[in-house]
Amino acid sequence: MKTLPLWLVKVVIRTGLIKLLVPAYRDKYVTQSTYDIVSGLTQNPDLRTLFCHLYLVLCCSTKELTFPIMAGCFFHYNSQGECFPKGGVMELARVLVSSIERRGGRVLVKVD
Repeated sequence: MKTLPLWLVKVVIRTGLIKLLVPAYRDKYVTQSTYDIVSGLTQNPDLRTLFCHLYLVLCCSTKELTFPIMAGCFFHYNSQGECFPKGGVMELARVLVSSIERRGGRVLVKVD
């Protein structure tokens, strides 16, 4: 599909021909959201959260996120490894604040 002109791809998708041309689109998981699939697997909310933790990285709700996108990201992070800075996430904030202040800026934080 990547080599076809955009107008042709749109026609193929709108007419439903994509289900005939691309076998993956025949799969029920392609059309379901991540939330629907995970909800069908377990009723445990903690386990659902564990399965869907990557939605934070993708910045969208699991009800909007299609399962193939989530599965691809899950595979990527599990095969390449997730990275966290030494000292935790607060270390990122410390480094950013010090860099901004060194250049004459100020970082203001308001906590309610």
